[in-house]
Amino acid sequence: MEESQFRKRTHVLPGLLITKLLLFLIIPCSVSIHFNYQQFLEMSYEDLKFDGDVYQQNGVLQLTRYRKDSAGRVTYSKLLQLWDKETGKIADFTTRFTFIIVSSDKNHRGDGITFFLAHPNLSLPVPPDGSGIGLVGRKQVMDDPNYTLEHPFVAVEFDTFPNDDDPPYDHVGVDINKMWTPYTTEWFSIKDGRKYDAEITYNSSSYQLNVFFTGYKDDKTIQQDYSHGINLREVLPDQVQFGFSSATGLLWEIHTLCSWSFDSSLLGEN
Repeated sequence: MEESQFRKRTHVLPGLLITKLLLFLIIPCSVSIHFNYQQFLEMSYEDLKFDGDVYQQNGVLQLTRYRKDSAGRVTYSKLLQLWDKETGKIADFTTRFTFIIVSSDKNHRGDGITFFLAHPNLSLPVPPDGSGIGLVGRKQVMDDPNYTLEHPFVAVEFDTFPNDDDPPYDHVGVDINKMWTPYTTEWFSIKDGRKYDAEITYNSSSYQLNVFFTGYKDDKTIQQDYSHGINLREVLPDQVQFGFSSATGLLWEIHTLCSWSFDSSLLGEN
């Protein structure tokens, strides 16, 4: 009798495991991404993808080469679940990063860095185009006027070169499917090797994209910020690639990514 009872109990365990597995597959789970790279040492960033001229050097990532017409991107290897098609919920996220920009003098600078969310098929522009900061190029847009509508992006730009329609100073702005934007604020930058801190958050309840960043004024570090309201669900697909882009044009400077952390959650109510 005892042996038969033992056998019955052992048959219950596989049944419970199968039931739990089925429930796991049926019940949707929140998809989130969390990582924190304080340095970029070899063999420690297997979840990152490099495109273009990016290379690792002494624990940091050089996004462009020190020459004209260079472009590079660093993206996370997995797509971000930005919003849920069934519920309409949008992810909240926070990303923090540090970077350095060095130019030889004020007359030799260009073109900056972006943090971006984009259609998975938005590729690095060929040929490189400094005015597109590694996101889009003149050739792509000229050959296909619908390109950015079919490959949408939202980017926070740290722009160091005043192209046509740009304000005549370094600025931080929010780009939506084009590199010219009215959504900017002056950035008090100094490109002598000092490090910048930046934090970008998205609040899905208020649809606010908030940017906090450091600048340098009167040789002192200052705290700056900029916010822009945008419903990302209306601009971007439900899954997006995300990361950094950078480019140089006829003039150039050094663009260095020193650290990067990211946290997202689809738990916010909308």
